[in-house]
Amino acid sequence: MERNTALRDFLRSRRAQVSPAQAGLIDGSGRRVPGLRREEVAALAGVSVDYYMRLEQGRNVSPSDSVLDSLATALRLSPAQRAQLYLLVRGRSKHEADRVPDDHPNITGLLRAVAVPAIVVGRGSEVIGANALHRELTTDFDTFPRERRYYAYWLFADAGAREVMVTWEHSARETVGVLRAAVTRFPEDRRLHRLVENLNAGSPEFRELWDEHDVATPAPGVKVYRHPLIGLLALRQVAAQLADDVWLYLYWADPGTDAEAALQRLRDVVADALSRPSAPHR
Repeated sequence: MERNTALRDFLRSRRAQVSPAQAGLIDGSGRRVPGLRREEVAALAGVSVDYYMRLEQGRNVSPSDSVLDSLATALRLSPAQRAQLYLLVRGRSKHEADRVPDDHPNITGLLRAVAVPAIVVGRGSEVIGANALHRELTTDFDTFPRERRYYAYWLFADAGAREVMVTWEHSARETVGVLRAAVTRFPEDRRLHRLVENLNAGSPEFRELWDEHDVATPAPGVKVYRHPLIGLLALRQVAAQLADDVWLYLYWADPGTDAEAALQRLRDVVADALSRPSAPHR
């Protein structure tokens, strides 16, 4: 039942995001809903209006792969959104025992060896580990209670995140999309559901993004940070998949740029802090 409701909400939200012009349709007068009508989606996907309505209503239908592909094309879904459609229709269950242990030795060694800010993130933005450069740039996730050790929690529940993340809006949208995809893939993960409930209750911004029912996967981009000693750092982000639901994020700068000079100053700050064991991390 929950999956049917999620499928209904996802299809409605995606339908509302596609304009008739984008779909190659003539936008006549009298349109009372944003985006496409149900009958327009059905026609574009090559299915009957009744069949599409039953699918959007979350009723028991079993569309073929070709029908799902046609719907994905009609709704102009991204690769992540197309995968979400398949997950909502086909379903998948995975238990919490499948998580990567927090003290995974390979991850710990990797983070120590990397010379740029780095963080390993697991299911639903759970922070598995971060190196000293990343902690200096953002926060020390190891100080968070276990149930709050999520990048999503820091972004939406910690007021300091908005001061640090100049590109907060982009990061927030991407993180919510990743979390939405994880909840769909792992419906039995009670920790993820508690996280969503807490953020929905405490953050209007999270609630607004969550209600969009969009999904995302880790992607390259540029993130801009603000550090009290260094100023602004515009760093390139690259994500590498270490396991099924575990990602390594690296933040680096192009050689010879102001960003590279700022990153070197960050290294100097961390080196100075590490030379004084009593000095706390930011």
